[in-house]
Amino acid sequence: METGKLKKIRIAWIAVLALFIITTMQGCSSYYSVKDRSTGEIYYTTGIEEFSDGIRLKDEKTSALVTIRNFDVTRIEKEDYLYLLNQPRMKMIAPVIPRSQDETDPDVSVRRRE
Repeated sequence: METGKLKKIRIAWIAVLALFIITTMQGCSSYYSVKDRSTGEIYYTTGIEEFSDGIRLKDEKTSALVTIRNFDVTRIEKEDYLYLLNQPRMKMIAPVIPRSQDETDPDVSVRRRE
């Protein structure tokens, strides 16, 4: 049977080891930006569950569980993740391509004032 002093040392070592494990695990989180290709919505999460037909994640902005079939996943840094969580929700849209000057729209007539 252990003496009182050895028991205290053993408990102290277990506490130090447990503290080390907890702090190490907190530093190992992964942060992701997930884009739903069909809607353009972008979600931010720390965990992704993969299925045969898509992924499920918890959107950290809304705390909603989201299932996506057509997606792009990007691993991001913690600082970027925290910054992006505080930004308004953005939706990816197609770029606007300006018309060239020689193209004219036959439905629109422009009159010059003199």
